[in-house]
Amino acid sequence: MAEPQENITPPQSLTVPQLVKQLTAILTADELPVQTRNHYIPIFSSNPFLLISLLSSKCLFHRPNTLLSFYKWAQSHLPPSVSRSPLPLLSLLPTLLSRRKFSNAKALLTSFIVLDNSNILYRHILNLPAAAKNARDLKSLLDASIGAYVSSGRPHYAARISSGRPHYWSCR
Repeated sequence: MAEPQENITPPQSLTVPQLVKQLTAILTADELPVQTRNHYIPIFSSNPFLLISLLSSKCLFHRPNTLLSFYKWAQSHLPPSVSRSPLPLLSLLPTLLSRRKFSNAKALLTSFIVLDNSNILYRHILNLPAAAKNARDLKSLLDASIGAYVSSGRPHYAARISSGRPHYWSCR
């Protein structure tokens, strides 16, 4: 029986859709070692769009634990120019929230917020499109963000997020 790695094309010769497909196969394979991801570090570093594409992949949508594990790996292995960007986190959150992984989403948000001295995540959250594809997902993202800002000791940011979207809150 052939080794699984023999079927993997060198990543430098692939397009972004091909890379997403290959990485999806790697992430979902049981036999491939975690170190296989390390071959992709230079590509993720030079093309952050690949990381965002993978984290928002429809093929991995029903595998939130796989995506969560991969995101954590990326945070510890990719350079700060990629790992400190809020865009990968914002790409992962819809999957976590729609799969009811609220505590994971809030924990990721809180840990990002603590390190986000420039408040770039906050600016992205304030500028989320009002006409989102799924209003429930947007409300969940806003709820998790508000909770994370409060947990991070920044309740004034939570209040601004809340006051910026009054039509998403219901009286319960």
